[in-house]
Amino acid sequence: MTNDDLQFTDDRPIKMQQNDLLDRAGFSQRLALAISSWKNQESLVISLTGAWGSGKTSIKNMALDHLAATEGSQVIEFNPWQWAGQDSLSSAFFAEISRAIQRKDPTDDDKQLAKVLRSYSRRLNTGASLADGTAKLLPLLFASTLATSLLGTMAQGTVAQVTWLAVTAVSALGGLALLLKRGGSWLSKWAKNLDEDAKDNALTLSQLRAELQELLSKRDKPLLIVLDDLDRLSAEQMKAIFQLVKAHMDFANVVFLLLFQRDTIEQGLRKVGFEGADYLEKIIQVPFSVPAIASSQLEAILFKRLDAILTREQQLQQRFEKDYWSQMFQRGMRPFFSNLRHIYRYASTLDFHCRLLRGTEVAEVNAVDLFALECLRVFAPETYA
Repeated sequence: MTNDDLQFTDDRPIKMQQNDLLDRAGFSQRLALAISSWKNQESLVISLTGAWGSGKTSIKNMALDHLAATEGSQVIEFNPWQWAGQDSLSSAFFAEISRAIQRKDPTDDDKQLAKVLRSYSRRLNTGASLADGTAKLLPLLFASTLATSLLGTMAQGTVAQVTWLAVTAVSALGGLALLLKRGGSWLSKWAKNLDEDAKDNALTLSQLRAELQELLSKRDKPLLIVLDDLDRLSAEQMKAIFQLVKAHMDFANVVFLLLFQRDTIEQGLRKVGFEGADYLEKIIQVPFSVPAIASSQLEAILFKRLDAILTREQQLQQRFEKDYWSQMFQRGMRPFFSNLRHIYRYASTLDFHCRLLRGTEVAEVNAVDLFALECLRVFAPETYA
């Protein structure tokens, strides 16, 4: 790679412990140990909360890396944000868990557990599909009936009544055609679910839950269900996912790991009629916060990247005033850098603009001024403008 090669920094969450720059691997390992040691007749609900860019997903990834290395639990990651457009979040949730359980060398118990989960998913989805389909199609029938009724009240005389009867027939047929067209899909899906339910010996929902409980109780290792990006959901979807977890906290040997920004979730729950903090307290048994990042650690990473830029940009380095830089950073720039994502965003675009402003013999800008202006442009664009 030459000095002129420009590569923007990838600020995606890290996957493995060896990529840890903030000494959080120990926290992640202890979290993994707590998860793998859980064996109880009820679920354990753990939350990991932190602000945007604080490293929640990176910590989760390192914990999962440790669990994979020690075979401490079976991990299922379910991102509800990817399923937010589905008619039934709960059915998608259990169907996805069922598929995941069978992916790697499933035992007979795993296969049976996956089968029961599919049945449970279908049972949850059948009622939702029927209610949703009915709600969508009733307005069509209502509109058709209303239109023909209004025409009927206006009809006067024999010819008009004959005309009204004709219109009524056409309207009814048109409504029926539209009903069949739009209803065919969900009716077919509903019928398929009912057929599958019949194959499962028409067990009641409580019987399916009892069978799930028995199968889960036999497991030697807990089932870890990870729900990330919860703060991306709409308020209604937040309500749905937390109600889903709350309704299944009695399942044995199951650990839920929920990742979110707490204030965002609390605000969303308040919008749908819950007292956010109190509602979370009823669900979450073990709350964790992302460990605070020492400012010295962040500054060391930032300064290393800035040094690399100055090494490539000799013209800027020649005019770099250290005392001026120290005052500028301490008094103005420091508060803008509170996590690694801030550093990555800033360093990538700064590197680009340093190359853009190269002169033929001398730099066309003071390096410290450029560093400060780029900080404003990235983090305070209105002030910059």
